[in-house]
Amino acid sequence: MKWVKVLLVLLFVGASVAAFADRPVMTDNFNSGSLGSWKPISGNWKVMNGRLNQLDTKENMAMIVAPAYQSGKILYEFDVEYVGGGEDDYAGFGFHICISGPSSKRSWGNGKSMLGWVTWDPKAYGYPGGFIQVYESMSNSKMGLYTGVYPGSDPLKY
Repeated sequence: MKWVKVLLVLLFVGASVAAFADRPVMTDNFNSGSLGSWKPISGNWKVMNGRLNQLDTKENMAMIVAPAYQSGKILYEFDVEYVGGGEDDYAGFGFHICISGPSSKRSWGNGKSMLGWVTWDPKAYGYPGGFIQVYESMSNSKMGLYTGVYPGSDPLKY
């Protein structure tokens, strides 16, 4: 009888740990060769050699979206490789998180969300030229620097 009680306790503890453990909600390694749940909005997107690639170097605002449930602790982890298109010494990419109403077409903002924008622009920022900005999106057409990070209009100051 004692072993039945021990087994029940272990099952209860194991089920509790499994139910409340942090686990990935969305993971894409693009090894299947397909876009999976990613939906291209603008630009020429393809999966090649296990990477998501935007191939249109003339597209100045390429966009692709994927639904990802936002709850609890969130960790975004990715790596980016520059392939081409910044011969004019300007390049950038961004990612929106915690989107309240994702746009299904090209847009400046993206619902109520946050946008992290990484820019390569030595003419504006000096060398080496990399700069990260955080924007707050209020709708699909209204977005500005996030005042929680940049209390003034000059992000370089902060």
